Amino acid sequence: DEASFGIVQSMSSFMLMFHPSSSENITLTCQIYNEDDAFFVSINSGKITVGQGITPHPDIAIQADLKIIPDIIAGLTTLDEAQSSQRFELLQGDPATASTFLGLFRVPFPVSA
Repeated sequence: DEASFGIVQSMSSFMLMFHPSSSENITLTCQIYNEDDAFFVSINSGKITVGQGITPHPDIAIQADLKIIPDIIAGLTTLDEAQSSQRFELLQGDPATASTFLGLFRVPFPVSA
């Protein structure tokens, strides 16, 4: 169905956007919720794992409109702006850890404003 396709597409986009050299000494797990779906992204010393469902003990957890995440990564909007617009909510963890997590990714394609 369309919702599952959106989650699979979002999971794949994290794999494509991952910038391994920026994460050589970082171990960090993010749980991401979107409406009724959930997936996680784990970073461990330059390697990424993405999976559908819930991961135990994430460092950060977010509820997000999945279209806003590439905009934050690309610098088209800030984390504060995304939170103010209620398209991104930090459910667990602190903003510095969320910024570190998002900084491990690069947008490899143009993002329209």
